[in-house]
Amino acid sequence: MLRAAAGEKDAVGPLFDRHADGLYAYFMHLLGDRATALDLVQTVFERILRYSTSFRAEASFRTWMFQIARNVQHTHFRRRAAIRQREEAWAEAVQPDPSPEEETQLRVLERALRDLPPDKREILLLAKYSGLRYCEIAGLLSSTEGAVKVRVYRALEALRERCDELIQEQSDDT
Repeated sequence: MLRAAAGEKDAVGPLFDRHADGLYAYFMHLLGDRATALDLVQTVFERILRYSTSFRAEASFRTWMFQIARNVQHTHFRRRAAIRQREEAWAEAVQPDPSPEEETQLRVLERALRDLPPDKREILLLAKYSGLRYCEIAGLLSSTEGAVKVRVYRALEALRERCDELIQEQSDDT
């Protein structure tokens, strides 16, 4: 990254090779859409190239990269919020929820994750799917490692409760 910041634009290639899969997994779990996840990974690396001079040598590259990824993700969500609301309203009006027979445990988990508030969903994705350590997440969120552990624990509890609710709803429907 220091080479890229010094103007060697070819130095971003090895960074992409090393970190693109982790970013893709982060966006994929967050969004559930392969094409969008790939687009956002590309956007992150475009921003890394554009803002390479703002990277500080004393900082962790991964933390800096995931901060850019979070910014890209927030921008994406802001832009898509109105469209998503219209799509969801249309989908609810046109198609009923899937029957309990069609639900699998994976779908329950995915739906429960989607139903979590964005801050809880994000902390779980950072902690469980991005490969970041708690100390790196703490730096990314300007928090302490202990606070991150508490937030992950609470998010897991919320996820577990939401899964239980969804399973209960399924059994009530049968």
